[in-house]
Amino acid sequence: LFITGYSQGGHASMAVHRELEANYSDIMPVTAASHMSGPYSVSEKMIEFTLGDSEYFFVAYLANVAISMKTAYPELMANHDVEDIFKPGYLEDIIEFRNEDIDLWELNERLIARLEAEYGASIPKNMIQDSILTRILANDDHPVPTALRLNDVYDWTPQAPTRILYCEGDDQVYYINSILAEETMNANGAPDVTAIGLDPNMPLDHGGCVSPAASNTVVWWFGFRSLSNTVDVSSEKISISPNPTSDVIQINTLEELKLVQVFDKYGRLVLRQSKPDKVINISDLPVGNYVLKLEGEFGVYTQMISKQ
Repeated sequence: LFITGYSQGGHASMAVHRELEANYSDIMPVTAASHMSGPYSVSEKMIEFTLGDSEYFFVAYLANVAISMKTAYPELMANHDVEDIFKPGYLEDIIEFRNEDIDLWELNERLIARLEAEYGASIPKNMIQDSILTRILANDDHPVPTALRLNDVYDWTPQAPTRILYCEGDDQVYYINSILAEETMNANGAPDVTAIGLDPNMPLDHGGCVSPAASNTVVWWFGFRSLSNTVDVSSEKISISPNPTSDVIQINTLEELKLVQVFDKYGRLVLRQSKPDKVINISDLPVGNYVLKLEGEFGVYTQMISKQ
């Protein structure tokens, strides 16, 4: 059982992971989890990111969260409708969204336009009632910050191997969410939790982080595969070169090959040769990472290969 999710899905996958390990570990043990670019600290780091003095261009998320909290916690939020949270000038558009007359991105465009017209910049805190903003920033026992805290998912202790992937250039979800989650989980005694930044050389925004996060996850998960009827084959008997390559893979072995298969990062079979030569042409495959699987008198041998 593997768990992953990206963005809001990263928050959801973290919550599912926590629930499974807390209450279902005997019947649904988690093999590994990779949580990607998620807002794990809703009440702290996401508030810091979205309600500071810097511009933020996904302001509709705040309205979406307010509406969601009202739905999820009707008793807690009984006296706090969107009319109590947002300033009057922004309510017409938010209520249209709540009524499903416009979608999230139309709402986002309208709210940004209104903020820029009124304040000269897309700074979300300017559309929130001052009294509510003060309580949210204080993170006190007011219903709104309380509801946000109920959705924090970083302060627990995963037992399964866990990766928390992020990009520092993320413009929607503050990457410090991932750093905080790693630090807190390791401080709690988690045996194998690592946060990994995927854009050390060139900042990637929220959309740009999707592909490297997903690829990193799938390649890592390949290491957990268990193949039936396999035997250990020493590097003295089989080696692969060059790797990475742009066209061909040379299989260096004195053993007879019976079958060669290549699987892509999604586990799909993309190349198969029975009674193959020891030179495998992968020039027609897209650039990326693959798993090479060899079968012969030696048993089964697998290795990760890269096409450049």
